[in-house]
Amino acid sequence: MNNQNSSLPSNETSLNAEPLPQTMSQAEFQNAETLDFMVSHAPETHPDMVLLVNDVRGSTHFVHSLLVVELPKLAKLPPIKAAARLQAYSLDDALKALGKVRHRWRFEEHIELALNCAQVCGLLDLEVPAKLHESMVGPYLRTGEELARDAMVAWLQLYRFWLGSREFKERIRLRALTLERARRQVHEYVTRLFAARARLLVIRLDLDYRAKHALGVSIEEARADLRRCFVNLRASGQFDDHVGYVWRLEDGEKTGYHFHVAFFLDGSRAREDISHGQLLGDYWARFITNGRGRYWNCNADIRSHRRSGIGMIHHSDTEKRAELTKALDYLIKADQEVLIRSGRSMGHGQVEEKPMVGPGRPRNPPPETQPAETSPFTYLPDDSANLP
Repeated sequence: MNNQNSSLPSNETSLNAEPLPQTMSQAEFQNAETLDFMVSHAPETHPDMVLLVNDVRGSTHFVHSLLVVELPKLAKLPPIKAAARLQAYSLDDALKALGKVRHRWRFEEHIELALNCAQVCGLLDLEVPAKLHESMVGPYLRTGEELARDAMVAWLQLYRFWLGSREFKERIRLRALTLERARRQVHEYVTRLFAARARLLVIRLDLDYRAKHALGVSIEEARADLRRCFVNLRASGQFDDHVGYVWRLEDGEKTGYHFHVAFFLDGSRAREDISHGQLLGDYWARFITNGRGRYWNCNADIRSHRRSGIGMIHHSDTEKRAELTKALDYLIKADQEVLIRSGRSMGHGQVEEKPMVGPGRPRNPPPETQPAETSPFTYLPDDSANLP
């Protein structure tokens, strides 16, 4: 246990004291290079839109749109004209920008394919390993075709060749399967939490590091901080009403590693979501990170309560539980176009089954769910195990 816990005030004292200020200002939160967890902030005219402000993420979505939406429209054009059109869209510049950060992130399959083709065609400022060149160019040349001398035209030839391949289609299928497995695992986990309790208090926090420390924190340090936070919540006795969590690790180009976390508290013991959010956030900022961290309490943002899946949720409240499901789906899918290369990037806690106390028949977990895990970290499948 972290020995700093001894200086943490009691739960009761903290909740009755003056509310703790958020360590991230409203302006900082709005400008932070993170994904907004809440789905209610999307424009009314585009309710399914995911809003992203990170430069790398912006380039990612720009490139993805060109590859998936615009490129098929150019199918009837000669390769030279189609390549010129894509250059006019600055696709080559965008690919070059993403190529500079490939060591940190893995992208969605269309973008990874486009980057591999761009690398072997000389569009990126990267060396071309012989193995990569042979695996990408060899099969194409063995069809009897030749690559154009113009790098952009050659890129288009290779990209179209591999886009229709069985190997690429299998990658797409496996990614969709992985995402669905993660979604089901989270839903089963939350179902088991509700099975043992009449209501849950859901708190959403964004946990990161202050600007002067952020880029100096390694991914190993960030994961260690989050693990220590979860372990201490279970062992310190200061947060006895805490029953679970779902988390996601992300990497901002300028803000470094940060986490989006949904905490689940026993609704029969915890009532004030804003105060509990402040308590958890301050615990991260002051004790876990030794003052290097900061947080954003989404429950303190009035806008977040509108169709957001946070706050007090009763087991029988189908509408709020549906919003919670939507919010968790969004958390899982939010950055599927950008994955951290080093290790798993999302997971959830373990479930301690407790029978309901009081009248009525106790609810049982669905028969298809598995026994509670023994580790405070239960990783979700995110394709990281197979990253090159």
